[in-house]
Amino acid sequence: MAITNTSNRMPAKTSHKVWPLYLFLSIFFVIGSCCLLYAPVKAVKTLIFIRNAAVTTGTVEDLVAKHGSKSITYAPSITFNTPDGRLIRFISQISGSQSAYNVGQRLEVYYDPANEGNAEIKSFIPLWMPVIILSALGLAFSGIGGGMIYAIRRSVKDAEKKEALLQKGVPEWQAESDWQLATIRSSTGREGAFFWLFAAVWNAIALPTGFICLNAVIYEGNRLAAIGLMFPLVGFWLLWEAARRTLQIRIFGDIQLRMDPFPAAIGGEAGGTIDLPINFSSGNVFSVFLCCEQVIKHRDGNRKELIWQEAGRAVPTLGPAGTQIAFRVAVPATEPPSSDSHLWTLRITAELPGLDLDRSFIIPVIRDKSPRTSSLNVPLAPDLMPCEELPIGTVQVNRQGERLMFRYPCRRNLKTGLLCVFFSCWFLGGVSIFMFKSPGMGLVVLPIFGMIGAGLLLYAVWLLSNSLQVTVGAGELFVVRRLLGIPINSSSIETAQIRRVEIVKYGARGTGTSAKLIYTITADCGNGTTITLGDGVEGRTVAEEIARQLQQVCGVSVPTLSSHTPSMRPGGRV
Repeated sequence: MAITNTSNRMPAKTSHKVWPLYLFLSIFFVIGSCCLLYAPVKAVKTLIFIRNAAVTTGTVEDLVAKHGSKSITYAPSITFNTPDGRLIRFISQISGSQSAYNVGQRLEVYYDPANEGNAEIKSFIPLWMPVIILSALGLAFSGIGGGMIYAIRRSVKDAEKKEALLQKGVPEWQAESDWQLATIRSSTGREGAFFWLFAAVWNAIALPTGFICLNAVIYEGNRLAAIGLMFPLVGFWLLWEAARRTLQIRIFGDIQLRMDPFPAAIGGEAGGTIDLPINFSSGNVFSVFLCCEQVIKHRDGNRKELIWQEAGRAVPTLGPAGTQIAFRVAVPATEPPSSDSHLWTLRITAELPGLDLDRSFIIPVIRDKSPRTSSLNVPLAPDLMPCEELPIGTVQVNRQGERLMFRYPCRRNLKTGLLCVFFSCWFLGGVSIFMFKSPGMGLVVLPIFGMIGAGLLLYAVWLLSNSLQVTVGAGELFVVRRLLGIPINSSSIETAQIRRVEIVKYGARGTGTSAKLIYTITADCGNGTTITLGDGVEGRTVAEEIARQLQQVCGVSVPTLSSHTPSMRPGGRV
């Protein structure tokens, strides 16, 4: 019988408690809908204007200043002559920096022969930017308002249904709507819908912004506007992720996981089978990842932190749909069960012809008095991992007789370091442009963005230039850390004083189920000090193998590792 603790469970939200939020979001939805309804009307008016308009050449007579809340823009005042010789003056509805147009500049204009005052510059931005802005605002406001109303309404219904089941004595994990049966559906479909919605809203704002910024960079020489080009790049990435998830569904269909046991148990096993609509091939390799994430709740949203992860391989066989894969993964007794604050996710990946498989399933893992194991007759997934070498990008091992040397090169933190360099250049570049273009504004942003950029740059230099060397032999352990090849710290101790070598989770690299845990390896000494024997180690299996070798050469008793930990060969030059 599962043990369920509901004492800390938050009370469920009901409809009458969230109606003020509904009202607030409805305002967004109505405003966005009005913009969307008026955008095609404005587009039709523009098309009719262009179709009926006459074309002539006008001259920029003056630049009319328009004072905004934080800046001043200039709209060109243009004059042109009608066929009957009358002088017509109009002000363009689009304004920009003073360098966008020059007094005396000649350019083509559209004007309505029936109403000569109805005129505009013959250019894409003056004619169509109002339509683009209306469409962007409409998609953003209606998408945010309508999407959040739907999400909250669905969340309230699920919470009310769950509360009713809990009142009937149903275990808390079984009250979840997705966990009523042992068949678990993939979360890829919901993720795809979210990405499409978010991509639509984001690009509705980002693409017009990017177009305006690109125009400002090319035609106005405003280098500061180049910062705005970051937003369309993010929008393209969102569209790619949405398309990739949609292709996953179209090619592989609604893949479902049949759990065995159901539910999985802390201290027991998680396992199951999946039928895939692909031709069976013994050469296909299916990777399995089981991870536990802690959901950290804040007022401005939730953040997930990876706290445990195991990797392995599934066993493929000929199945009714083409291929069936089966797997088992041991669940440690020290990890927390599924709850509002902890999520257990199973991820299946494979490199297949045409499109790689990548599906995730959120599964129930409970704490039971008698942990359950799987009835599937397959090895544990980690046992099927091939015997691999330690990655030389993380550690290089040299053995000379009784002496063993571990060298952690600078490139072990390459991805994180380059990411820090990119963002530091973004911050510092923005500050430099502000200082050059607007010295007063630059002095305002310099203390904040300048410090962030400088801090990221210093951290990137540390990540990309520090190396660690650990040498063990002749009863002594020697550790030296170098920065740009220059020793900055060293320590030594007799191996007899080392009491314990252990791995410590430092953080995670990446996000979601594709993240990898990063470990630090430390030695606790008899004099009360702690020495770092390794850092930036990606993956628990690699960290455990390094720790095992250090324990052996230091003469420390090696703790019994879990039987499902695959063995690895020492990497580098041995």
